[in-house]
Amino acid sequence: GYFLGWDVSKNDVNYCLMDHHGDIRCEGKIDNKVNKLKKNIKVLLSKQMIDPRSVLVIVENTGLFGTYLLRALHDLELATVLEDAARIGKANARQQDKTDRLDAQIIARYGLEKGYCLSLWEPECELMAKLKQLHRRRKILVKTRRSLQLSHQESTKFEQTRLPGSVEEKYHAILADKKQLIDQIDDEITKLILEDPQKAHLYRITRSVSGMGPKNTLVVLLCTNFFDKISTAKACCNYAGLRPIIRESGSSVRKRKRVSKQTNKELKTAFHHAAFSMFSKKGHFKDFYERKISQGKTHLQAINAIRNKICRALYACIKND
Repeated sequence: GYFLGWDVSKNDVNYCLMDHHGDIRCEGKIDNKVNKLKKNIKVLLSKQMIDPRSVLVIVENTGLFGTYLLRALHDLELATVLEDAARIGKANARQQDKTDRLDAQIIARYGLEKGYCLSLWEPECELMAKLKQLHRRRKILVKTRRSLQLSHQESTKFEQTRLPGSVEEKYHAILADKKQLIDQIDDEITKLILEDPQKAHLYRITRSVSGMGPKNTLVVLLCTNFFDKISTAKACCNYAGLRPIIRESGSSVRKRKRVSKQTNKELKTAFHHAAFSMFSKKGHFKDFYERKISQGKTHLQAINAIRNKICRALYACIKND
């Protein structure tokens, strides 16, 4: 078989075609446009006299920039793998030089070495495409609003002079408009989820878990792709950075357990808000928090333990329906 690796950027894509011996058959660059991609891929395979059914295509997941390439590959009916960039990078951690051409080679070799255990990519349904589109806009709005809000608070706190009244009023109006638009997007996402029986069922189960409010529920469902992308509690804890990582080796390396910084911060924030809403209320989680504190844990360690507990409870509810 053959392995076709693609490194995707905004304006163009680099490719590398490798055979099953690991030898590079050809490589190059194409403009990131659907028609040009389809035309050049056809020409590439015909020049090399390769049956499209013998090719495994590996594309690094770069979000929006890979949309045109994936559409072209789907139209050409080529077997395609959409792989996470972190996994490809981890498999080639010792590679120091970095160019688009080298990245395409690395991706093709990754397909050669790992192709037997990779899952093929399939186009999303219309509902998931709409949900992801709304979720992407929501993340941008939340980040922008938070940045504006914090900047204004710090400026107001330390600056001696005040803004003119009309400017201050307009600034608050902008923040209020962004908040209103975020709420509107949340309502639209919830509406789309509840219209689908299967997704509505998962939504209700998630909402039934202690600490999972409407906004946290939407974030967890969309970040985990309704528990298809992340199917176990342990994987979710790793993905959200909730599980302390052990660093021990031999007799010299004995580091304190720490959570990883390479996490999905949006998902981590959702569980963090859920934990904070529960540890101060009377009940099981408050008792759990106080028990952790009495064991010598710090406040943040105890909060992280609650986040883990909520995550495990959520996945237990999903698993047992």
